[in-house]
Amino acid sequence: GAGAVVAKGGALRRDRRAEDAADLAAFEKAISLRPRFPEAYLGLARTLSESGDYERAEEYLEEAIRLQRTLGYPQYEARHLDKLGEVKLARGRIDEAERLHEQSLTMQQALGDRRGLSSSLAHLGNVDRARGHLASAAARYRESLRMRWALQFKVGVAACLTVLALGERVRVVDTLWFGNPFPPHDRLEVIEGDLRHPEPAWLEDIDAIIGSALLL
Repeated sequence: GAGAVVAKGGALRRDRRAEDAADLAAFEKAISLRPRFPEAYLGLARTLSESGDYERAEEYLEEAIRLQRTLGYPQYEARHLDKLGEVKLARGRIDEAERLHEQSLTMQQALGDRRGLSSSLAHLGNVDRARGHLASAAARYRESLRMRWALQFKVGVAACLTVLALGERVRVVDTLWFGNPFPPHDRLEVIEGDLRHPEPAWLEDIDAIIGSALLL
């Protein structure tokens, strides 16, 4: 009955609290053993953020960023700047969040990290949405998705060419977005379609499915 469901919910909450406490203890132990280990600070920050303790999460993220900068890992520094921006936005500090995401975006551009760029653009879309600038948010989301789809598509192309080289037959769907990048091949069937609306015929005689989004 309802009482049992409530009791189960309470038990799950207690389990989550116990898991969070165990995670915090593990990350704190890692820091005590290796104080200059930025991933341990990031793990602490994520756990605290998920439990709603944004103030402490900020402190650990700032330390993780400082360590990444000191150790000379700009790619990770940029990603952690985005994470700190997320926490700032959750606390309602929109201007600070925007500055952090813009800083991350600039670093990602300099590094040529397109996956990081797509992430920073999505975060900036969240900032625009928080301000009520919905048209600007939508534009950023579209650009972020366009970049992410392009990255995923390249991975899918490489996987399909590898399968062809192994002597298997391949059916490709979803050239709707980026055109057909494949050279002609007698074991390759290309279907221009939208995977959001699949047709049963696309799955006929299929032994395995390769999802490029999963490969990314």
